[in-house]
Amino acid sequence: MTAHLLILLLSSSVIQPSNQEKGVLVKTSQPQQKTIHLKGLYPAEILPLRQATIASEWSGPVLELLANEFDTVEQGQVLVRIDTEMLLLNIEEARANFEFAEKQWVRFQGLHKKNAITEQALIEVERNFKVRKITLERLEIQLRKATIRAPWSGTLLKKHVEIGDYVVPGQPLFELVDNAKLRIRGTVSGRDTASIGTGLKANLVFQNSAEVIQTQIARISPLLDSGTRSLELEALISSPPHSIRPGMVAQLEIDRKTIENTLLVPLSAILEFENGKGVYLAKDGIAVQTEVKIDGIIGKYQIIQSGLTPTDLVIIEGQTQVSDGSPIIIDEKK
Repeated sequence: MTAHLLILLLSSSVIQPSNQEKGVLVKTSQPQQKTIHLKGLYPAEILPLRQATIASEWSGPVLELLANEFDTVEQGQVLVRIDTEMLLLNIEEARANFEFAEKQWVRFQGLHKKNAITEQALIEVERNFKVRKITLERLEIQLRKATIRAPWSGTLLKKHVEIGDYVVPGQPLFELVDNAKLRIRGTVSGRDTASIGTGLKANLVFQNSAEVIQTQIARISPLLDSGTRSLELEALISSPPHSIRPGMVAQLEIDRKTIENTLLVPLSAILEFENGKGVYLAKDGIAVQTEVKIDGIIGKYQIIQSGLTPTDLVIIEGQTQVSDGSPIIIDEKK
């Protein structure tokens, strides 16, 4: 009886191995293999196709204003007429001088053929004729410049003059904008520039609107901004809806690249090791530290460029409780 009690007491005093000694309880998952489309969302501003300041090319008081702010105008449409009363008198005088010089030139050519005048006299008359012609042509150009026309079709913005204002060459009269097409200027962060190229599809999206406008990258700056290390690019929108206007702030969603059969693991599985980022794999009952090369992020998943295979068992729970070579127990519960 005493011997049996002694045996029982000794057996009960033996320390049973704990779960920690058996191994850390972890959950694993194989990487997901998918074809993914990497997208980037970048700040963008909406600009008109072109914008110009229409300025006076002649001096004088404004005689007529034939357009107003926010008017839509056609190419060649008259916008402003500047008083040309004195200019017309100068043209009339110049035309009379030119016609006289022309007749004199014709007459002297006939006299020269008959050797009635010297070569020098003919040269002087020819010079006078050319000077009178140039003077008349210059005044006629000035007359045309006194009538200001729209250089291309668009919408007038600011008006800088009123009837009666005295204007001089270079003085702004109107601001003209062309909204037939819109330019979308976006800024791409430096780390994404390698995957950006002309022709890439893009969507113009707005923070407080469900409207999405499809476009594509048309132009890319050849240089990075020296201060921000970012890259500027432009997309075009033809026949934009009335709800989209220059000055609005939006975002460009760009399809940067497509990766086929890529591997994805949960973000939480990625750890920072001494030599870079990596994961723990479950192999033969132990945790194996494995370095990986990563790419972008898709939702809650990290894109893996290299370091894993589709059949690897990645530790996705309990990974912070193990180290390289730690014994593990895989929790088979879903």
